[in-house]
Amino acid sequence: MASRSQVASEIRAEPGITSDAKASGIANWLNAQIVGLLRRSERWSTLAARSLLAVVLLTFGSQELYRPLFWTMYVPFLSPRSPVAEAAVLAHGAVIFVAGAALAFKVAPRFWALLSAIAMVAVLLALLPQGYNDIFARDLGVLGLCLAVMGTGQSGHPQPDEIPGRQ
Repeated sequence: MASRSQVASEIRAEPGITSDAKASGIANWLNAQIVGLLRRSERWSTLAARSLLAVVLLTFGSQELYRPLFWTMYVPFLSPRSPVAEAAVLAHGAVIFVAGAALAFKVAPRFWALLSAIAMVAVLLALLPQGYNDIFARDLGVLGLCLAVMGTGQSGHPQPDEIPGRQ
């Protein structure tokens, strides 16, 4: 890929080229640079989304497994002191922790993102009676991230030629 200065010197070196042709050559070069950057960033953004979702799910899951009684108040229709509510929190925590680990190691990412999205919908439904608040907004964002990861059909791993600084 030619550098900007190489393109500019090639355009200047040819006699008889109008300023419109020079501008067109620079615009074509700039367009090629932008398209290349977007193609590379698409792969990197998929990796970033999957990795960050894994971190969030591992954090949420470990908190639910480590301190289930803290989270039982969010289980609808059950008393926070109920053993069934504690079991529900532990089951939910286990599912999202495993989902986070699977996403971190890229094991069936679409499946685990779908399962995480379903789990987040359940959380949002449980939070609905409290109204829209910061927790609801956060979990709605996590649901969006689950859907984004689920919708990506790419591996999420950049190819060696897409890594900045490597040729």
